[in-house]
Amino acid sequence: MNLTKTIDAVATVAAALAAGAAFSATPEKKIVLYGWDVGEASLETVFSNADAFAETGLDGIAISIKGNRMDLPRKSQTRDFAFVDPKWTKEEFSHQVDLLRELTAKPGLRHCYLQVDWSQPKRLRWDDDEAWERAAHNMGILAWIAKEGHLDGMFIDLEDYSQSHQFEPCPEEGDFATVSRLARKRGAQIISAMAAENPNLHLVFFWLLSWSTRWTGAPESDLAAYVAWRQDPWPSFVNGMLDALPPEMRLADGNEFGYLFSAERNNYIMDNWRQRQVLVQLVAPENRQKFRSNVQVSSGHYLDCYSNKDGHWYKPPLNGSRLARFEDDLHQGLASADEAVWLFGERRQIIKWKGNAARWNGVKTWEEELPGFADVMRRTRDPQKWATDKLAAMRAEGTLTNLFAGKAIGSWQAEKSKGTLTVGDDGVLRATGVKDGCFLGSVTDVKPGQWYVAEFDVKGSTDPRCGFQWKRGEAYDWDMPARYPVFTPLTDGRDAPTARPQNDGRFVETSLPGNPIVSGRDAPTARPQDGWRHATIIARVPHNVDCMMLHLSPKHQAADDQTEFRKVAIYRLE
Repeated sequence: MNLTKTIDAVATVAAALAAGAAFSATPEKKIVLYGWDVGEASLETVFSNADAFAETGLDGIAISIKGNRMDLPRKSQTRDFAFVDPKWTKEEFSHQVDLLRELTAKPGLRHCYLQVDWSQPKRLRWDDDEAWERAAHNMGILAWIAKEGHLDGMFIDLEDYSQSHQFEPCPEEGDFATVSRLARKRGAQIISAMAAENPNLHLVFFWLLSWSTRWTGAPESDLAAYVAWRQDPWPSFVNGMLDALPPEMRLADGNEFGYLFSAERNNYIMDNWRQRQVLVQLVAPENRQKFRSNVQVSSGHYLDCYSNKDGHWYKPPLNGSRLARFEDDLHQGLASADEAVWLFGERRQIIKWKGNAARWNGVKTWEEELPGFADVMRRTRDPQKWATDKLAAMRAEGTLTNLFAGKAIGSWQAEKSKGTLTVGDDGVLRATGVKDGCFLGSVTDVKPGQWYVAEFDVKGSTDPRCGFQWKRGEAYDWDMPARYPVFTPLTDGRDAPTARPQNDGRFVETSLPGNPIVSGRDAPTARPQDGWRHATIIARVPHNVDCMMLHLSPKHQAADDQTEFRKVAIYRLE
């Protein structure tokens, strides 16, 4: 891979993320499951098994519910028949709403979504006003269910299971200009009906504009012309949705084509760039600001790729582990997503169901198939909490090994810096008058995906600049994101001030999703009486490095300034 191009691409991603950050607050990251086992469970079955989800590491699931109309005795009205059923009523689903509210109050199920398929048994003509009014009405009912049931929104699947070809080229209904105009009208009609009931919806599409790249050979340089040549009505429908989209509603492109993406190849980062910079060609100029602020990047992760023994849907181990490969992909996928990623599983189940379809009896859970699966979910979702809890548990068990202990401590100082860097008999590292220099410690033979934590105490007249840096062979790789510490004063139990993230929190490093970048410059200014502060650095090893360097730098000291470091330790979290 051309490293210069990769660096440029990552910089472009950062710029695109900044341009799209128009929300008042960064949405909470979440991991949601859309699986065959969940899809085959009734709402009542999900509810009776709800307590088991607390141990899965999930934030929620995508579910379907059934109304109580006797003339439509189907397994799942809400998922399969919104476009073709007679107009639904709120009353026929009201018996499910109270159950949904209780369900979404439980751990592991607080961010649930409705399953909705837009592959309908019967195609609606674009010029059929009555049919589209009925479809819009029913989508409004689904929006109401989501609101009243405390669901986050909907997962919408476009795959044409029924071969109705709803969103495929249709020259028999008129020329492309006519069909595009009507499709845009229908997109606005659908969103307007939903927004009238619930303007705060989060709609995660298995494909949004990425659907229009489904043909082999779709060019990135002039995608709009290619779509027009293919007479694809879907981008016009999406523009209609954007026309009517209220400020609070978010659409997400889950790009199901990414099931074989690899974090090792930075596919998730590049797809973020592609969605932001390439697919915008398909957005009408008047909708581009709304696209940047209200359309999100998501990603789908096909769990069977990490359990299949071979074949097309197979991903190889990382460091000898299929679980490590899954974690690597999920980690970058969530870091590259704006709010949510989704998991899809077919041949395993998320929990040991009671009362689900008989075919799930005796089937392995994903935790049994990939031991440590739930732990991966937890540390990917909230690495700071996971690492803190893991460190405490290993300390209590007596299983921590200090990789810094007994090692020679190096130092470096710029030629123009005239200070001193010494190690006292008491083991305290002291820097005096160092304008530009640092103490150095190393951990060699690190592997991609491993987790490490460094701890130390520091005090001094200047705020330090400390962190992990990465090396490949003998050379530093300065392009890899560094890891910086979070400082907390060592006090008598009083609450410590909260450190301020750099850049007002707008940039979060892709190597650690959800964890603000905090440096010594942003550390609390309040000092306890003895001046010591405790520092913690958490790091996950990226690809293409083999050595991790701990830099302890006093940074910009005057001649009489002194900074001290003590109790330095580096641990691998296993």
